[in-house]
Amino acid sequence: MATATVLKNNAKTDYASAADIEEQLQKLSADVAALTKTMADFGNGKMDEAVKQARTLKDDMVERSAVVAADTKKRLVSAESDFEDQVRAHPLAAIGIAAGVGFLAALMSKR
Repeated sequence: MATATVLKNNAKTDYASAADIEEQLQKLSADVAALTKTMADFGNGKMDEAVKQARTLKDDMVERSAVVAADTKKRLVSAESDFEDQVRAHPLAAIGIAAGVGFLAALMSKR
């Protein structure tokens, strides 16, 4: 019990002053500003990363498109060559097929 009495007598009662509150608000404001800067830096880093990924994706798509276009052109040239070879090998059949397709086209255009 003696301890409790000593603590009561030695207890110091401090109240916050307006200066203490102002100091804490300034610290809080500085912390918020630092947090805002950190978040902005983080966002800029993520944006730079996204831009790099988009550029890589664009370059990859351009490369793939060029490969597909070259392959398609090669196939069309090959198909054209094969068609010409078949026409030269069977000219009467080619004329008959052309006449049939022309007749069907004429019938369809009348409707």
